[in-house]
Amino acid sequence: MIFYKHSKVTKKKFNTTKLFLIAVFQFISIFLFCQENEMGIPFAQNFPPKIYGYENQNYSITEDANGILYVGNLSGVLEYDGYSWRLIPQNGFPQLTLDSKGRVYVGSYNDFGYLNRNKQDINVFVSLINKFPYKNKNIGQVSKIVSQNENILFVAGSNLYLWNGNIIKMLDSSAIAINIFKVNEQIYIAREPGGIYKYLPNGLIKVTDNDFFTNKTILGILPHNNSLLIKTLQDKTFFILNQDATVIPLYSEIDEFLKTNEFTCAIPVAEGFYAIGTKLGGFIVIDKEGKYITGLNEKTGLYNDNVHDLFLDKRNNLWASLNNGICRTEVPSAFTYFNRNNGVLGGISSICRYRGKLYIATSRGAFYLKTNSVNINSEKFAPVKNIKTDCNRFFPLKEGLLLSANDGIYIINNDKAKKISDGQLEAIARSKTNSNIIYLGKINGLYALNYKNGKWNELGKLEKINAKIRTIAEDNNGTLWLGTDYNGVYKVNLSNGWNKLANISTCFESNG
Repeated sequence: MIFYKHSKVTKKKFNTTKLFLIAVFQFISIFLFCQENEMGIPFAQNFPPKIYGYENQNYSITEDANGILYVGNLSGVLEYDGYSWRLIPQNGFPQLTLDSKGRVYVGSYNDFGYLNRNKQDINVFVSLINKFPYKNKNIGQVSKIVSQNENILFVAGSNLYLWNGNIIKMLDSSAIAINIFKVNEQIYIAREPGGIYKYLPNGLIKVTDNDFFTNKTILGILPHNNSLLIKTLQDKTFFILNQDATVIPLYSEIDEFLKTNEFTCAIPVAEGFYAIGTKLGGFIVIDKEGKYITGLNEKTGLYNDNVHDLFLDKRNNLWASLNNGICRTEVPSAFTYFNRNNGVLGGISSICRYRGKLYIATSRGAFYLKTNSVNINSEKFAPVKNIKTDCNRFFPLKEGLLLSANDGIYIINNDKAKKISDGQLEAIARSKTNSNIIYLGKINGLYALNYKNGKWNELGKLEKINAKIRTIAEDNNGTLWLGTDYNGVYKVNLSNGWNKLANISTCFESNG
């Protein structure tokens, strides 16, 4: 993951002392994730106002052909080259877009124009407001701006304007409210009342005669297969507008989240995946069925929960312009992490995937990763029942997941732990001659368990060995070789039976 360079940029620190679990997934991106949601928190790089040096509120973001980032800030347009920030003064809340030739257009308060480099190779604002053919050029605050090839459409107040390269035209002034969206190079206009229209060179064409959206406030329009995915102010769920004019609600697990946290913006981050910004809950990423994938808020690392705009740059970095600051994350990403906000409690000592489920052992018990978390605030790790002590290491067996803890050995089945032996486990091996027998290396010697009729039975401790057993190996003859810290290697022949019948000898470095 590439972070933009800046000596003062605050980066979120991840280390075991803060109880963070780094989840390194073996896939290139989120889109190779198919079956279960195991995404953690995306890594974030926050830019608070003290870093970029201007007002806290940011409203829009775009990027030019050279990778220079532009942010519409309350002070003006911020230009960021990855090292330093520079201000291009503007009034109001600048809205930004990029045309097909790579020119950045700006709509602000009572002004509209573009950025152009002067003789000193410094970007300056060039106003086009004089191209407005009316005497009163006080258009008010530009609230939205989009491009289609070299045409620029923008909304100011309840009016829709077009810049065609020569003149600013008013396309529509009859709606109570109006908004514009760009979907797959097509421009859609949402009029209230009136419904949804498509912009064509010869005018605005109504998308559908279906009057479902006629009196609704449209907040977002996104591509969805060959249809449109639409979010309204009046409804908590998304709707799919099909080509045959039918409207289907997309009921999903994020509906209540959006109702509570107030949808503000949304963009596709790849085919079938969307990033959604909110006023109160940061942003989330969902798939085309509305399933929650990942997200970020103040609790999990976002500098501010109020997201005004989202933008995906050429490196697949997702930028969020916030009511206080700016944030950059990598979505999709091969790396995410889990921390105590996700239910990871204590210092982590062991990680194990068993029967498709991810388990962790910590100083405060054992936990497993749930794959059905439905929103950004869900605790994705749940505790394994019946164990809250310091846990050390997992040992996968066909009969269950063995876990060594400070107060004994547990077997985990169906996310419940059952204690089957006392003492801390250091090593484990299954007998080659009798698969029902498990050898246990503990801090004070060798023990054995026998699995019979669905139960574990202790065979006890092997006499004459009191050393800590670090490793256990069995050769083809059934002889056990036990590695210790300071007592050399024990050779144990169990052909005559367990305990007193065992033949034990010791090998030290001096005798090979």
